Amino acid sequence: MKLSTRFTTKKLSSFLIISLMFFNINSLASTQEERVAKIDAFGENLTNKVGSFLGNKPRNKKNNSAGRWGQYDKTNKQRSPLIHKFIYEASDADKFVFFYRGKDQKSESFGKTLKKYSDETDMKVIAYTVDNRSLPSFPESTLATHKTIEQYFGSSNANVRTPTLFLKQYDTYAIPIAENDIPYMELIKRMNKAAEERIAQNPKKYGY
Repeated sequence: MKLSTRFTTKKLSSFLIISLMFFNINSLASTQEERVAKIDAFGENLTNKVGSFLGNKPRNKKNNSAGRWGQYDKTNKQRSPLIHKFIYEASDADKFVFFYRGKDQKSESFGKTLKKYSDETDMKVIAYTVDNRSLPSFPESTLATHKTIEQYFGSSNANVRTPTLFLKQYDTYAIPIAENDIPYMELIKRMNKAAEERIAQNPKKYGY
């Protein structure tokens, strides 16, 4: 089947324009961050142009790529501007370790806070119940053994205060985040601080 001359000309013109746009990216950008940003913008513009050419509507900007930080679309949710952007990057490797008592009001209250934060960032939570009673927020919890308690609290006979939250990084070590019921904004503040401290240790590793 032969393509019409009009269609072929339009297609060739579009190809030449796109090629020139891509060719100029490196010459117009002086730094790596600028090049990445321009490539992101180029990809977005190209996607919408192709979609328009095919008769599709442009993509919703809320669900577009987030540039160098990748696309956050696991659950089709949007990133909160209050949470450090690095946390979304670390959510695949880091996880929370949460100790609680099912009959404790503070544990129940903080469990809801932690669940909200976990849902927002897609960060996994390993929940341990000390009294073998599960919270509604974490129904699939595991009973904390003496070995687990010793691993995180230094002694199997330690008096485990609940709720207690650790951040386990890359399955290597854990840092304490909370040892009581804290509000949602305070959890965000502490996690942002933990993110900044890790970046400060090796800025180049994390692209800063």
